[in-house]
Amino acid sequence: MSMIVTDPERIVVPRRRSGVIADFSPRKLHPVRVTVRLENGDYPPIGAPVLFTGVSEPFVVGHHGEIFIPDLTSTLTARMTLVTAWCYFQVQPPSRTPPDAIPQLGPVVCTEERAHGP
Repeated sequence: MSMIVTDPERIVVPRRRSGVIADFSPRKLHPVRVTVRLENGDYPPIGAPVLFTGVSEPFVVGHHGEIFIPDLTSTLTARMTLVTAWCYFQVQPPSRTPPDAIPQLGPVVCTEERAHGP
């Protein structure tokens, strides 16, 4: 199940002779694994940092170019840092997700930045 409880604990103090409702509803996540390849067909180096637009923390590339994205709800553009350059790719959420399974996307080609932009 891909759910997360954002606030597993809450301190509530109801007024005298009253009640309080505390909402612990979990938030549904949309995790995916994406495989990225470079333009020449090779996998990117393990540990290469990947920055997704709108996400503050970088992700890292694992074995065989795999990146785990814990919650993919819209198309994301990414910039991967290579040894001597950057490359760019996009990841789109899958159209259908089987229940209780993490979809595998790709391979997605990371296009190296040219002299005048991606």
